[in-house]
Amino acid sequence: MATGETLGAFCLTGAGCGSDAAGIQARAVRHGDCYKLNGTKTWVTNGSVAGVLLVFAKTDPDAAGKGISAFLVEPGFAGFRAGRHEDKMGQRSSPSVEFC
Repeated sequence: MATGETLGAFCLTGAGCGSDAAGIQARAVRHGDCYKLNGTKTWVTNGSVAGVLLVFAKTDPDAAGKGISAFLVEPGFAGFRAGRHEDKMGQRSSPSVEFC
C-alpha cells in the first residue's frame, strides 16, 4: 500500500450502527488457528477495488467496545464478497460498497 501497488479499505461501519464503533454487529469466532467472520459492513470506501481490507468485528461481545478486533482480509477469501454500490450524491470517483 505504501508504494501504491494496492489499495486498502477500512471496514468499520455496520448496518444500523452508524458512527458508533462499539455498536458494530459483525462477529469473529475462533475456529482452531483462524477466525470465522460473520456480518455485513456498509459504506466501505474503495471496497470493490481494494487489494486488502481491514475488517473490525466483535471477538468478545460482553466487553462492549473493548471486545473488538481488527482482521486483514483479502477480497478473494471464501465467503467474502462485495455487495451493492452505494448511490452517492457526490464523490463518485471512489466506490463505496457493502460487504457480506
